[in-house]
Amino acid sequence: DRRGVARGPDQRPDLGGGYVVTGGTPHRLVLFTFDDGPHPVHTRQILDELDRRAMHAVFFVVARRLAHATGAFAEVDDILRDIAGRGHVIGSHTRDHEILTRLSPHELETQVVGAEELIAGAIGARPWLLRPPGGMHDEAVDGYLAERGYSEVLWTVATEDWLTTDPDVVVANFRRIMVNRERHGTPGGVVVLHDTHPWTVAAFPRIVDWIEARNCELLEGGEELYDVVDDPRIFVVPRPAGVSPSARSPSIVLAPDVLAERQARARTRAEARCGL
Repeated sequence: DRRGVARGPDQRPDLGGGYVVTGGTPHRLVLFTFDDGPHPVHTRQILDELDRRAMHAVFFVVARRLAHATGAFAEVDDILRDIAGRGHVIGSHTRDHEILTRLSPHELETQVVGAEELIAGAIGARPWLLRPPGGMHDEAVDGYLAERGYSEVLWTVATEDWLTTDPDVVVANFRRIMVNRERHGTPGGVVVLHDTHPWTVAAFPRIVDWIEARNCELLEGGEELYDVVDDPRIFVVPRPAGVSPSARSPSIVLAPDVLAERQARARTRAEARCGL
């Protein structure tokens, strides 16, 4: 049984205290993130697909789902523990998904600390990553989140699965953005999806299929492969003392030996899949 108190990376305070994460990188590094859950059905469908792919992700949860865990949502505490037990990172998407820049200091505290308490009550640990709803933040929000020890996580690849109910559109949006980023020399990044939508559940395997098919092409051409990262620390850069909490992270450039090691593993996986 994978459920129970988390012993995974969501308990690591080393994820906190970083620059505002943007996901910019010249490498084909990809971090999948899922917002707005846990959902009583769809989250576990995403978790099962991640298991099948031997992949990990970050789940930014709306904590009010834990506060009102009745009826169809009666098992969301168990689902949150399941997320952590399967080795994924849990981040905060605030208590009620309020736009933080519109709130008073007291309301901001309620959204941030209230989410911490509900998440800690479910898994035994507070989160250290936070995604502001709508990606909306300002100096006041950044300063408060820094005081609480958070790293804010934005994104570079928006599938816009919140604007459609069609999985074909979600997949097409992902492919279009990735192809465009390749053209501009910034092919990787942080992908935002939502584990609350059935169309996202349907689209996600096809998104990973695209990455794997593209890797077969890149492998034949001797190019750098896409590398789905398991640990968000690869995008979280510690922020030195005295640097503004609103400062955005620099582009993530891996040391040559680290890149070579990761690419060797990616090539081994791709060769097995592609039959090369």
